[in-house]
Amino acid sequence: MSRLSLAQTLPPELLSRIFGWLVEGDPRSRVAWHDANPRLIEWPYTSQVVDLRAAVLVCRAWQGPAQRLLFRSIRVNSIDSKALRRTLSTYPDLAKAVRSVDIQFHGCSAMKPEELDDLSDDRLAILTLCLRLQHLVTNSIRRTYSERFFGILDSLDLESFIYKEEDWQKNWMEETALLSPLDLFRLAQKPQLRNLELRLRPRMLDFTPPFPPFSNPTASITSLCLSVERLAGADLTCINSLLVVLSATLKRLDIVAEVSLARHGFRAALEQLQKLEELRVRIIPTLWDELANDVAWFKETLPRMTTLQRLAVDDDFVNATIVTLAPPSLRSLEFNSTHEEPEDLLLYFHSVFTDDKAHVPYIFFNLNFENEDYYQKDHEERIVALCEICRRRGIKVDVRDVCYVASHFEPDRISFF
Repeated sequence: MSRLSLAQTLPPELLSRIFGWLVEGDPRSRVAWHDANPRLIEWPYTSQVVDLRAAVLVCRAWQGPAQRLLFRSIRVNSIDSKALRRTLSTYPDLAKAVRSVDIQFHGCSAMKPEELDDLSDDRLAILTLCLRLQHLVTNSIRRTYSERFFGILDSLDLESFIYKEEDWQKNWMEETALLSPLDLFRLAQKPQLRNLELRLRPRMLDFTPPFPPFSNPTASITSLCLSVERLAGADLTCINSLLVVLSATLKRLDIVAEVSLARHGFRAALEQLQKLEELRVRIIPTLWDELANDVAWFKETLPRMTTLQRLAVDDDFVNATIVTLAPPSLRSLEFNSTHEEPEDLLLYFHSVFTDDKAHVPYIFFNLNFENEDYYQKDHEERIVALCEICRRRGIKVDVRDVCYVASHFEPDRISFF
């Protein structure tokens, strides 16, 4: 009788941990669907881990666990979708192992209609086979498949849904199945859904407001990330209605917009979020004369947000005086400066934290400079003085010359092990 190799004698718990190390340590598993924008969640693409493919060949004891982990999280765009469809149809155990699928189209503007139809059919067939799917990333499918697509969405017990429109070409938008406000409200009320990310183009004008949510809405979403290009009134009205649906559950909100948020009831919707713990707001200005409207309303709103623990804002949204208006619950404040003179800003913060009467309940203060003329070494003396003043008050300071995407608020990382 032949002796068993060490690989064949490893207990399942240790084998699972080894495979987990392979995934977490492989940079290819981190190819991100979130591009460069802020986000609240992320997970690895196990299908792209080369070492896992090699592990399948080590021995019979490794084959099954390694294959199942390979199929745990799939990025369809990097795989032959027809081959994947055949494999999932042939091996139901692998289909049951799938927890995450990214079915985004890339380069669709250069494809012929029949090619898009073929890809849409493959992607929907893959979703249908993955009965235990929990996390889905998509930029939709062809309009001719919309009924089938929405039916699949209704049937899945999703925990995370990421929906992107921002990269669509005009001809693709005309042919794609758009999620209507009603679709968004229905999706938001799926009982298992916890994480929702929407990157919308300004196309809600195609639908007639108001957008009333269902009567007696219920939702379980705790994290919501919104990015809307050239936000229009109809888009913001829809978003406000969505926030109302989530008012009793939402804990983390990340929003990027290109115009003022002071209009169309956003303030009222924000103040209704009963459990909000983390808020990140970034304004990308297109109309400078509107930005002054944001400062006053948020200064009044912030002290009322009594559950808020972490806040990140930039100087296109509010000015530096926001540092003294935090609610008692706030523990971390991040201010991102694009326009302010670094020297003036550092002097202002030094004066604030020197004042014993200043209301600063937080224990972490992060200051990011996005000004291209800023060089940290030129202001080192001011930074050292600011850090020392804050240290005496029990506040940890971190000053960086980085862009907004390097936020101190790390996304929740979903693990499949």
